[in-house]
Amino acid sequence: MYNKLKSKTIFWTSITIGIFLALISQTINNDFLSYSLLSLGILAMFISLFFLVKSGFESTIAVCKYWFHKFKGDI
Repeated sequence: MYNKLKSKTIFWTSITIGIFLALISQTINNDFLSYSLLSLGILAMFISLFFLVKSGFESTIAVCKYWFHKFKGDI
């Protein structure tokens, strides 16, 4: 199942979860719970940045492979 998920899907899912947790933490009055949810939200957003960079590298490598094969004459 993991192989079928694309980096962009994981990015958008984790950024949405991170923002959702951060917004919930702003409305809770309990300090420990608010801090915990905010920390989890920030962690999810940092994880999403990894998948954003990974997606960018995948796109860049795909374009470079296309150009290489085009110049080589395979396409």
